[in-house]
Amino acid sequence: MKKSLFAITLLLLTLTSFSKEKKPKLEKGLYAEIETTKGKILIQLEFEKHL
Repeated sequence: MKKSLFAITLLLLTLTSFSKEKKPKLEKGLYAEIETTKGKILIQLEFEKHL
């Protein structure tokens, strides 16, 4: 009984730790996330940058 409870607890902890994606802390702004064949790209968009 104790072994099965331990195994279930260990399985649940493992699944929850892998399900959370780490999000980078971003400053205020508009961003776009693009998914490519090589992975995800996060870019910051700018509104009409004047010289």
